[in-house]
Amino acid sequence: MFSSNCVQILKNVDSSELKDIASFVKKKLSTTNKEYALFKYLKECHPEYNEETLDFETIHKKIYGKQQVKNPDKNLSNIGLKVNAVLEEYLLDSALKRNPQEKEFLLSSEYSRLGLRDQLDKTIDAYFPEDQKESPKSKSKDEVDLQENAETNSKTTKKEKLLHIWHFWHLHRLLHLRYYSRGTVQNSAGETSLVRSLEQLNLANIAAKLRIVHEMEVMKKIHGRVPSAFFSDVEKELIRSNATPANPFILLYHHAYELALFPSDKRYYILKWLLKVFGDKLIKDDRGNLTRSLINYASEAIRNGHHKFYDESFELHKEGIDNESLLQDGKITPEVFLNIINIVCEQKDIDEAKRLLIKYEPLLPNNLRDEAIIVLSGRVFFYNKEYANGYGQFTKITTYTNRLMELTARCTLLQCYYEAGEYAALVNACHSFQKAIDRSEKRFSDNYRKSFGNFSKMVATLSKIKIDPDGTFDREKIKDKMNGYNVLVCKKWLIEKIENFKV
Repeated sequence: MFSSNCVQILKNVDSSELKDIASFVKKKLSTTNKEYALFKYLKECHPEYNEETLDFETIHKKIYGKQQVKNPDKNLSNIGLKVNAVLEEYLLDSALKRNPQEKEFLLSSEYSRLGLRDQLDKTIDAYFPEDQKESPKSKSKDEVDLQENAETNSKTTKKEKLLHIWHFWHLHRLLHLRYYSRGTVQNSAGETSLVRSLEQLNLANIAAKLRIVHEMEVMKKIHGRVPSAFFSDVEKELIRSNATPANPFILLYHHAYELALFPSDKRYYILKWLLKVFGDKLIKDDRGNLTRSLINYASEAIRNGHHKFYDESFELHKEGIDNESLLQDGKITPEVFLNIINIVCEQKDIDEAKRLLIKYEPLLPNNLRDEAIIVLSGRVFFYNKEYANGYGQFTKITTYTNRLMELTARCTLLQCYYEAGEYAALVNACHSFQKAIDRSEKRFSDNYRKSFGNFSKMVATLSKIKIDPDGTFDREKIKDKMNGYNVLVCKKWLIEKIENFKV
């Protein structure tokens, strides 16, 4: 079977990106050579790369026809290496387009090499607010003349710079580049490049650490993992002094970290407002991280009975999809989609849930679409009290790719069986669910195993009481058992079942 890195690359792209790759390859390779013939064949097979499509003999016939070739397998492998080189060039080109700062640094390096120091200065100054740009006094006479000439010959177009975790590191590199691109000016008393470079390096370090420590604090809330990094008093002061509108990255992550440490509605609404004002200055990854911080707070508030946060959570999800900060490579994750459907269904707007299923389905990744839609449709059936349709959904899937979808499907199955009065099937399903959780320690996170496992145990307890005609029910005792679980999914539903239980 033909095996090459080029196959692995093509296997992991969707049909949209494959079109872009095809356009790129067509520019790089002659349509008459063997490399293009191999690429064309692999493109036609996408995404079905298996023993049949990658059979050496099959590929030989497609590329060479009846032509005899010495060492055909080795020859084909060499052609694959050349195709892979073109695909790697595409990936690099694509990465540079997505990361303009890196592209700009390479361009600035060329400015330095060619002695275009005025262009390099303008590139650097474009990153600083007006009050932080270098004044002419701090520059040598030659530098001032160069800048004045540049401003006379062409108008400076102000660019909007997107901030991300490496923004300050990027500036440090640019300032260092400027310092080493000048000869005698290194000895100038007015040279500030090294001082400013050190400032930006310190900010790069604190910005990177701030984001990482914030993530650790979030993981502590979700998985109970104690953060392994903290800030010194000096670092805290550096963060506070730089958490200003001039540094929206540090400003927003500082407030997100404070919200994670000291949750409160006031901090939530402050961060939400700041994200609305400064969010468009961040790249999508960081904007998405901060949006998820707000969503996590809203979810916890809902679990604590503050139902006004249903609207807050839905608004955050909708905005995150509209501005694509909650999307990954333009695709919605099943986890985000599930949150939206659950939020809308909890507010008993089933028609809206059905509309959103249709609206967002095209945004699901191709390899997860069928699985996600089956599980999400099962949730809608459950909330709409179509219990037979609900538990009937999950017979369509034998093996799950997404772990949360599998757990959600099993959880919904138990709920549908319970509501439909299918107690015999429910007992078996609870046993099967618990067995799967206990067996799959590495497949599911500790938090998932505990929260869904505890749910299964609670449902099993209620179902046994339902089945046993002599079974006794002590509402307070059952509530105490439920409240003894520190993590538990569908707690609202369980409370409702316990309250409605006939003694």
